[in-house]
Amino acid sequence: MRSSIFVSIALVFSTSVATLTERSRNAALSVFATIPDTLNLENLALRRNGDIIVYSASGLLGIAKLEKDVFYVAGANVTGSTPIAIGTNAVWKVDLRGLKIKKDNTLSKPAKVSLVTEIPSAGLLNGMTEDNSRLLLSDSALGQILLLNVNTKDYKTTINDETTAGRPERLVAANGLCTYGF
Repeated sequence: MRSSIFVSIALVFSTSVATLTERSRNAALSVFATIPDTLNLENLALRRNGDIIVYSASGLLGIAKLEKDVFYVAGANVTGSTPIAIGTNAVWKVDLRGLKIKKDNTLSKPAKVSLVTEIPSAGLLNGMTEDNSRLLLSDSALGQILLLNVNTKDYKTTINDETTAGRPERLVAANGLCTYGF
């Protein structure tokens, strides 16, 4: 099943993750989890109950939440040495509202995973954030920002100029995105 390729969400995760303990420029950081044998964690999102959603699978590059316990994940078939995956980019919906985890950390009821849409023209969907009921996605290979309506599955390029374009000496153009006030 195609969804199994893209969804590897860990509620218990790897590498070291730090959290801000003060809201100041010189904020102290403290490690609250270290998970061995993980080289990279790419993006994270928070559930209302405090669980952190994070993944370490190759090819999952963006995550955002539009409603309580409903997350969207950008994925692509990232292989080789170039960060371009034209024709393989897609956005998936991961609905955790019915998720049940037993005391031994096994699933008694898994998350519902469904394809929202494929975006074949994208080079490499990476950063993702919410914009009311839509998603903003950065295309780190082509240097543009896309706007996706998850209900209609319509998407369009909303920013494509020198501010988001890459440079020849860098592999990555537009990357992380964040909106405030939503």
